[in-house]
Amino acid sequence: MKLANVFQDHMVLQRDKTVYIWGQAAAGSSVRVTIQGQSAGGKADAAGAFCIALEPLHTSLQEELIVAADGEKIALRDVQVGEVWLAGGQSNMEYLMSHQWGIEEEQELLRKLGRKPELRFYDVPEISYPGEEEQYDYSPYGIWRTCTPEDIPFYSAVSYYFGRMLEENLNVPVGIIGCNWGGTPSCSWMRAETIHAAGGGVWIEDYLNGLDSMNPEEEAEQYKANPANNPLIPLNGPQFARVLFPGLTREQQRAVMGITPSAAAPKGTCHPWRPAGVYYTMMRTVIPYALRGFIYYQGESDDKHAELYSAMLSGLIRQWREDFRDDGLPFLMVQLAPFKEWLDCVGDVYPVLRAEQQKAADTIPNVWLASNGDAGMYYDIHPKNKRPAGERLAKLALGHVYGQDIVCDAPRFSYAEWENDTLVLHFDHAEILQYAAKKVQPDEEYYGGEDDPEPLQTSPSAQMAEISGNTLRLTFAQGTDHAEVKVRFAQTAYYKVNLYNEADIPVLPFEWDGTTDH
Repeated sequence: MKLANVFQDHMVLQRDKTVYIWGQAAAGSSVRVTIQGQSAGGKADAAGAFCIALEPLHTSLQEELIVAADGEKIALRDVQVGEVWLAGGQSNMEYLMSHQWGIEEEQELLRKLGRKPELRFYDVPEISYPGEEEQYDYSPYGIWRTCTPEDIPFYSAVSYYFGRMLEENLNVPVGIIGCNWGGTPSCSWMRAETIHAAGGGVWIEDYLNGLDSMNPEEEAEQYKANPANNPLIPLNGPQFARVLFPGLTREQQRAVMGITPSAAAPKGTCHPWRPAGVYYTMMRTVIPYALRGFIYYQGESDDKHAELYSAMLSGLIRQWREDFRDDGLPFLMVQLAPFKEWLDCVGDVYPVLRAEQQKAADTIPNVWLASNGDAGMYYDIHPKNKRPAGERLAKLALGHVYGQDIVCDAPRFSYAEWENDTLVLHFDHAEILQYAAKKVQPDEEYYGGEDDPEPLQTSPSAQMAEISGNTLRLTFAQGTDHAEVKVRFAQTAYYKVNLYNEADIPVLPFEWDGTTDH
């Protein structure tokens, strides 16, 4: 008998929902699962697969889960019952606490806390083709880690700060399942049928056209033999020693740009970025683990077809909710941070991607967007401080999912009106707007550019901008033709946001042309 790998000592199970335990046993054998005084049973099918449904469990810290089948028994210990979230996306979600700015201070805080926070993290092994798990030593991954100074370097940084805030505010165990891989577009995380249904067939066409330009079998063997494709060493090689933290200056990036694989290169049958490339080898391994919801940080690699991103998100969310057997599962995502250039990537279409993220949040039920406009870097796609993103996701969860009365949403432009020659912009989710120059990143030359644009741009130029409550008042020259006035906020690839609500959450990007809201 064997359980799915996600079922281990130290795991966290979701409270107050049906919990599924699955694995393999002898064909036709009787399987029984016991926990919290509850026992549920079923039979393995002709292929030996079984899936047992448990009635909802209550919050607890020290449980033992026993699975028995025809004389065999597996006992899992130190099992907790609380809140479970799945963290999906690409490199900015994968980004480990070991690269987090200020991790040493966080580890010291844990040492001084006097208790081990009830936060656990499981990292789904990065496998993109059958047999890859036999090729590399995956022992540091695919295990449930507890919240200790020694273990947190292996946590996704966004997941860590999200989980810590939930654990502190809810006072229950929190488990995060990390299922992410750097560089993956959204199409890598869903079935081909879902991609087509979402209108993303061009992603599959691109992939098939790429296969036509290569010998797929030969390319697959070359991919497997290339040590640079070892998924356990992100961007491996001495030339990349600083690529994640503290990062590379633009000059240092130019020196290695010929070595890095191009995002535009064709993707073969083993590549994780191909359509459905990691859906079956990663996501399917944890379906249908009972969850409270999803957190998501992805989109940078959808820039090739940016105009399709909201539709792709719609397909992905629908797919995941169906897989995890709950069509209302909350989906909290991080807005793409300001960014201009990194290696051979540029952020020119990021305003489109951010608008597509907002469109998805506006049109899909139980989807919310965390503002990330103050975390960007001019010359790096990876913000080095993930704490703001993680904690803003947690605020959205506390407010919208757990019903706490807090300011959790980003301030957002609502409507505009004229008072003589002053244009008054009104914002939702803010009682008091404020200017702020918050230090959310370390001071390095490549965190800003030589031509940093102001986030607020008006045409013609406003003579004065001042805050009044939850409004921004823009005064124009006397006699300005109101019909010609246009306002843009955070509509460039990179910008430095400077406008927040009282919860220190930055204003979301918006445009106003005199006729439309938002």
